[in-house]
Amino acid sequence: MSEPGDLLRTLREEKGLSINKLAVKANYNKGQISKIENGLRPLNADMARHLDRILETDGRLFRAVNPPEPVREEPPAPDDDEPWSLTFDGTGSVQMGSGPFAAANILPNSWMVDEVVDQFDIHFETLRATGHRASPAFVIPHLLLAFNQVKFLHRETAAPELTRIAYRIAEYTGWMCQEAGKLDMARTWTAMAVTLATKVGDVALRGYALVRDAEMSFYGGSPYKIITYAQRADADPGAPAAVRSLAAQREAEGHAILGDQTACMAALENAQRWHDEAVREAGQHFGTTSLADPIATSRGWSMLHFDPDESAGLLTKAIAGIPATSVRSRVRFGVRLARATFLRDDIDGACALLTDLLDDLRRTDSATVRFDLHSLADTFTRHRNAPAVRDLRPRLNALLHVQD
Repeated sequence: MSEPGDLLRTLREEKGLSINKLAVKANYNKGQISKIENGLRPLNADMARHLDRILETDGRLFRAVNPPEPVREEPPAPDDDEPWSLTFDGTGSVQMGSGPFAAANILPNSWMVDEVVDQFDIHFETLRATGHRASPAFVIPHLLLAFNQVKFLHRETAAPELTRIAYRIAEYTGWMCQEAGKLDMARTWTAMAVTLATKVGDVALRGYALVRDAEMSFYGGSPYKIITYAQRADADPGAPAAVRSLAAQREAEGHAILGDQTACMAALENAQRWHDEAVREAGQHFGTTSLADPIATSRGWSMLHFDPDESAGLLTKAIAGIPATSVRSRVRFGVRLARATFLRDDIDGACALLTDLLDDLRRTDSATVRFDLHSLADTFTRHRNAPAVRDLRPRLNALLHVQD
C-alpha cells in the first residue's frame, strides 16, 4: 500500500482505534486524521513519526512519507593548488572564493618550519576552543586566514608538517560551515581536507569524511543517506576503529529515525565494539572531544524514537559530563533532552530546559541545533494551549526567525 493516508487507516484499524480515539491519544484534531486518511491533507514527517509512536508501527508511516533517495557519487577532489581567499563586503560579511591571496607575505620567510608548526598548532587549538562556544560566523574568517597563511608557507617550504596543519584547518572549517548551515561549502572544505591528507599518507580522513556526509544527510532530512554513507565509511579500507565507531553511531541514528529498533541496536553494538578497539589502539581521535561516553550518548539520541524515558536518562547523564566550556555540545544535547522530555508528556519540564538554553542558543548560532528545534514545531502545535508553550513559543520563533 503506497498512499500514506490508506496506510494510516489500515494501521489504525489494526489497533482497533476509531479516528476519535486516535486523535485523543495523539493530541490531534480528529478532522486532521480524517483528512489525512482521505487524501485531503498530506501526512508530514513529524506527524508520521508521532503517529508511529502512538500506533507502535516501527516507523512504517515515516518510511511511507520518506522513500529512499539516490545517494550522490563522490564529488571530484578540489584543486588544492588554488588558494582560497576571503573578502569583506560593506556589511562586514565574509565572501569565500578562489583567487590570489593578497596578503602573501604575512609571515617572514626566515621563520623555521618547526616554530611555524608549533605556532599554528597553538593557534588552531585556540580556534577550536572558540568554536565550542561562539558563532561560526565569527570563527570561519579566522580559519580561512590561518589556512591561507599555511598554504602560502607550504609553497615556500613544501613541508609535510604544514600539509597536516592545512588539512586539519580545512576539516574544521568544513565542520564550522556545517554549523553555519552551508552544507555544500562544508562538503567542499571536507573534500579539500581529504585531498591534502592523502598527499601525506593520512588516509584515515577519507572514511571520516564519509561519516561527515552521514551527519550532513541527517540535517538534510534523509535517513537512508545517513545509513548509506555510514556503511561506506565502515567499509573504507583506510578507516581506523575510531572512524568505524563513529560510522556505526551514525548508522544507528539513521535506523532510529526510520523506526527500525533491531537494526539500530545492532549498529550500536558495533559502535561499542569499534570504540573499545579504538581505545586499545590509542590512535588519532576523530569527532567531538566533549562526550565522556559517546556510545551511550548516541544510544540516548536513538532511543528518543523508541523509549523517551530511557532517552532522557541517558542524555541527562551525557550532559552532566560535558565540560562547561563546550557550550555548543551542551546546547545540542540539551535540545535533544528537551525533545525527549516533551515525548514523556512533561511539557513544563521541556519548556524549562529550552528556556535555560536560550542565551547559549543565540551565542552559538548553530544551524544544526536549529534543525532540531524546527523538529519541535509539530509538538508545539499539539500543545499550543499549554501556558509554558504559549510563553516560550514566541521567543523560540524569534530565535528561529519564524513568524507565528
